[in-house]
Amino acid sequence: MGEDINTTRSLLYKLHKVDLVSSNKRKDMQKGWYIYYWSFKKERVKDIIRTLEISRLEKSKERLQKFNNTIYFCCDKLCVSVDFDQAAVLISGALSAG
Repeated sequence: MGEDINTTRSLLYKLHKVDLVSSNKRKDMQKGWYIYYWSFKKERVKDIIRTLEISRLEKSKERLQKFNNTIYFCCDKLCVSVDFDQAAVLISGALSAG
């Protein structure tokens, strides 16, 4: 049971870090313990999804730009595609082995 509590606590802290949950802390006067009450911020979900989508789009744009600005070499069967630096290493390795 302790592992489940730690896993849950860890998840709640991660959600709190990205502002998907909020918490209130109250002290139990009888036991002296602090009790946390957690609330889910469903209004933040759209913002986070939007942020993730923008991030993915930017990464895709960067990859496309790199692809368009790089010369690639392929084997005869088109099973692998490498840029110039990788091709040079492969060729030098093949020439030194052969």
